Amino acid sequence: MNMDTTLLLGMMLCMSGSGVAQELRIPPLSDATQKAGFTFQHSSGNPEKDYIIDVNGTGVALFDYDNDGDLDVYFVNGSVRDLPDGTPPPRDQFFRNDGNWQFTDVTDEAGLGSTEWGCGAVAADFDNDGDLDLYVTNWGPNQLYVNNGDGTFTEAGEQAGVAYPQWSAGSAFGDYDLDGDLDLYVTNYIDFDPAKIPARGQRASCVLAGEIPVHCGPKGLTALHDILYRNNGDGTFTDVSTQAGIQNVEKVFGLGVLFMDVDLDGLPDIYVANDQYPNYMFRNNGDGTFTEIGLALGVSFSAMGEAQSGMGVDAGDLNGDGLEDIMVLNYAADYNTYYRNDGDGFFTDTSKEAGVYFPSFHQLGWGLAFMDVEFDGDLDLFITNGHVLPQVDQTSAKQGYKQLNQLYLNNGKGMFQEVSEQAGSGFQVKESSRGCAYGDLDGDGDQDVIVSNMDAPPTVYENLVIENHQSTFGNHWLGIRLEGTTINRDALGSWVTVKTAEKSLKKYHRGAFGYASQSELTLRFGLGKAERVQEVTVEWLGGETETFTVEDVDRVVALKQGAGLSALSTAGNTE
Repeated sequence: MNMDTTLLLGMMLCMSGSGVAQELRIPPLSDATQKAGFTFQHSSGNPEKDYIIDVNGTGVALFDYDNDGDLDVYFVNGSVRDLPDGTPPPRDQFFRNDGNWQFTDVTDEAGLGSTEWGCGAVAADFDNDGDLDLYVTNWGPNQLYVNNGDGTFTEAGEQAGVAYPQWSAGSAFGDYDLDGDLDLYVTNYIDFDPAKIPARGQRASCVLAGEIPVHCGPKGLTALHDILYRNNGDGTFTDVSTQAGIQNVEKVFGLGVLFMDVDLDGLPDIYVANDQYPNYMFRNNGDGTFTEIGLALGVSFSAMGEAQSGMGVDAGDLNGDGLEDIMVLNYAADYNTYYRNDGDGFFTDTSKEAGVYFPSFHQLGWGLAFMDVEFDGDLDLFITNGHVLPQVDQTSAKQGYKQLNQLYLNNGKGMFQEVSEQAGSGFQVKESSRGCAYGDLDGDGDQDVIVSNMDAPPTVYENLVIENHQSTFGNHWLGIRLEGTTINRDALGSWVTVKTAEKSLKKYHRGAFGYASQSELTLRFGLGKAERVQEVTVEWLGGETETFTVEDVDRVVALKQGAGLSALSTAGNTE
């Protein structure tokens, strides 16, 4: 039997804590980079990485721009300094999914292809016209590409009021004021000016292992405030950061960001992963303002009371109690932090107990995705790794510049086993990776992954849990696409609960998460061996609740607000 088809780990593991030994079956994720055939090549500064702008890398966005039912792919690129005369600068690239692992570069015809020094991208229907728009963060003006509905985009960042001119990193759409359109939160990193910041080797204090010159920062450089833009409903946004309380905090180096309802009051809150500073949790007060409560909730520092170096972040129910937990990826010689939601308004750092502390300690994490890889009904962890200092290879440090990415399997109770070595050829690829995004790229129902790599082509992971429309694990699944009518059309901020005879699964519908990337908007639920769903309940943003009946599984269904039971329709296997 082919290792990339079905893998069975020949060991018995007591992962559940019940004393009952379980066979741990490893879902295979094969390296499909050559099959996908993307011609994208990432570039960022020079090989020695003289400035911090050279090292943070970029993300990737998966979204269905043409409403044909499959996921198209946008790659964000960096740039280089001092290009020879006549040499075109690196640019972002956009690929249309034509099915059967065939992708066509449509960058030019779509009106995309930014040559700014990019960082991240997110997609959402900010103008509620039925197609997904694209927001790209850069060092330089950020860009808002409005989808024209005919396969092309129009760049309108300046006209819309969201073309922030400095260095932005992460971004996320969410309707914080419940007015029916999507607002935009943008994390900002460093006030970067190469004329004012010394290059590698120009400052004696910027060294590794006491003597090897490296780039300077972020410590010692000037941080920037994040920005909250309120959607005006007419194609423009207003910067409300000050009056909303987002800037009533210390300036920090913001990276990952997501919307979540941390206190279950129906209002979208905002969580931000910060580099070298405490993470922020902005509680939505319901009156257009936010209060930062990260320290009080226990999600700002590590269990040792230390600020870490947050990059990517995700939230979801990791232990099956119906509450969203949080994980933040951090720098090397530190650990990735799992904040367990205790259900009493507080979180506890349980990284060691959950099994993520030691396997992550020598890695430098960036991209993060909670996804049910094998559809057994719990959320697993996909993590990308890569150092920021090429010079680390000149030291005796255990971590190298290029690192392997990781897969952690969940036992259903928030306990994880790192299984990367057994998880297929995709995890044998060693690069300095950054952002990642998941989605069903080939229309078979399971979630594939694309990873952005520094100064290299992307890595594509094909999930082989479903082959020829048959699950190699015998598990079933259900995909949910939401459409709002009185709320934002993407229905971001809503909760979906899927009930089977065995369990109840609940997910929050958010746009962006991880690091500078956008995954599919379809919500996929692993059903395990359940062959039918008892009911699907949607708690729409704003408080309305509807229940839907689902007749079949192993497909994607579309649920439209206000249509009740009759709203059910087959939507294919992807976006």
